[in-house]
Amino acid sequence: MLERPVKITDTNALGQLPAEMITGVGWARAGGAAYVTGRVPRVRGRPAGTFEQWARDHREAFTAMP
Repeated sequence: MLERPVKITDTNALGQLPAEMITGVGWARAGGAAYVTGRVPRVRGRPAGTFEQWARDHREAFTAMP
């Protein structure tokens, strides 16, 4: 997509978040969000998109990164 590597930096920012958010991030990182439900179409009134399409739609934000 970008035709170049994207730098990913791990931070200790989690320590600055409320405990509930840290729990949620841990849950997501462990695969807790790796399932599909019908909620997004019901809430948004249209099908959910893919991460790939989101990244393509927001390519400018990534290409502006150093």
